[in-house]
Amino acid sequence: MTHSQAGLRFPWWSLAQFLALPLTLAACAGGGGGTPGTGEAASLRLSADTVQGEVPLVVSFTAVAEPAPNDLSYRWDFGLGEPSSGGRSRPYVYTEPGTYTASVALSQGGVSAQDEVVIEVAELSRAPDISNEPPVVTFTSTVPDPAAPYTVAFRTDATDPGDALAYLVDFGDGEGAVGASVSHTYAAPGSYLATVVVSDGRDEAVTAETVVTLK
Repeated sequence: MTHSQAGLRFPWWSLAQFLALPLTLAACAGGGGGTPGTGEAASLRLSADTVQGEVPLVVSFTAVAEPAPNDLSYRWDFGLGEPSSGGRSRPYVYTEPGTYTASVALSQGGVSAQDEVVIEVAELSRAPDISNEPPVVTFTSTVPDPAAPYTVAFRTDATDPGDALAYLVDFGDGEGAVGASVSHTYAAPGSYLATVVVSDGRDEAVTAETVVTLK
């Protein structure tokens, strides 16, 4: 279940200081904006690991809700007017320069809130460093037991002498994580295409994929 693809070139991107913009909505009558019967407000905070950079800009978004019932459903829009449903963590790659307002909203289980963050994407300001070599990447998944609870371990092995590498993993179910060794629990059986983007922080990034099959 291993596949790697080298030579996909991305310009420089870096992990900027963690940004969080909280928005709290007071509970309305009948509990429509908070936890029913408690009067507790729903708070949703959207964070991005980087908010500016040159195309293509790789961004990892995370939404944190309080209170957080188990049945929360997140509605994402990365600023292109194309909403989609997913989990609390989502990676996204911006391929065109511009200013994007990424947003996340939730409305389920008596909880309703939303938050947003502005992403600034600039054109590439310099010629690529042709002497820089891309990372060599292998991406693997390990399924100890293909039955519930479907916890899968992912490992990215990458070599790129002299460069510090960053790893962005998309699990294929609307969730994501950052790191070379991560694990994820899938909610349902099925076939999932997991993807990792490995960047050397200069001019090169490589994608690799692995298929996870759960019965």
